[in-house]
Amino acid sequence: MTRTRYYTASSADGFIATQDHSLEWLFRQQIDQDAPLGYTSFIRDIGALAMGASTYAWIRRHMDATGEAWAYDIPCWVFTHRTLDVPAGADVRRA
Repeated sequence: MTRTRYYTASSADGFIATQDHSLEWLFRQQIDQDAPLGYTSFIRDIGALAMGASTYAWIRRHMDATGEAWAYDIPCWVFTHRTLDVPAGADVRRA
């Protein structure tokens, strides 16, 4: 049976991104990624990702600014009506 899991980081007041749609605040936090509820434990058993267009666009801008590669080796569905610029070798699909 297929399961769907929802995983997100949010501020104490319930926001995922800043007013200018940045996720940079998340990278400044001390987070044990290997803890039972950490991202490493979560992503290990995931077969595909789904994200909104704004999150995807922010990740792409972050990648361009830092030179980081696409971080996922699983399919990623992006909910958008826009055309996507997809990183080389990434399995990114428009939903």
